[in-house]
Order: sequence, then structure tokens, then C-alpha cells
Amino acid sequence: MFRNRPITRKLLAVILLTSGAVLTLTCGTFLVYELVTFRQSMVRNLTTLAKAIATNSTAALAFQNTDDAQRVLSAAAADPHVVAAAVYDNSGTLFASYTKPVVGQGPARPVPLAHAQPASGVLGRDHPAQRGQLAGMVRLG
Repeated sequence: MFRNRPITRKLLAVILLTSGAVLTLTCGTFLVYELVTFRQSMVRNLTTLAKAIATNSTAALAFQNTDDAQRVLSAAAADPHVVAAAVYDNSGTLFASYTKPVVGQGPARPVPLAHAQPASGVLGRDHPAQRGQLAGMVRLG
């Protein structure tokens, strides 16, 4: 069937198939790139938010003022990716937490983390410090 076609039809078919393959490959590459960079940028943004919350919660931890820590955590409501945030003291006890109304509870008790562990639901974290001394831990999920 293909053998009996004129050369112009054969060239057109080859060009269309090549263009379609290149277009499909390009779209697939862009999709994979977007998925990877979206995840990285979300982790980077949540890490930045965790650092800001950690910096602003050092006084609340130093003076054991849970109301101030609660107000600092309420800033997490501005980020739509944050469903829960918590500040823990040095002993790992929950000091203050923020939870979006849709979610049940804040992040669980802190466990050692390298950076971000999506499987555990923790996407950003930092340690508030005062005069170089560790004051607690902030977790965002």
C-alpha cells in the first residue's frame, strides 16, 4: 500500500511522523521538568517560611509565650501548601501549632530529618536559635 504512493505523499508522511514524534518528546520533557522543578520550588519556599517562623519564634520560646508563638505560626496561613505548622521546644514537646480548618491535627512529634521528607508529610523545617543556642524546632507540613 505504501509502495504504490507517490514520493510527495511518502515524504509528507515521514515529515509528519517525525514532527509528531519530536512534539511528543518535547511535551513529555517539559512535563517531567515542571514536575521536578515544582516540587523543588515548593520545598525551597516552605524551607524559607520555616526559617522565617523559626527566627520570629525565638523570643516566644525564650519567654515561654505560647500566644506569641501561635501568632507567628498563623503567618503560615498565607501559603496554600501549608496544611499544618508546629513549634517544639528543646525537649521535643509541642509548644504551639497551627492547623488549617480542613485538617485534623498538626504535625506529629519531631523526628530527626535531613531536609525534607515528603513521605512523612514534613516539607520544611528549621531550628530557632537564640545567641547561638538551639531553642526548639519548627515543622511545616
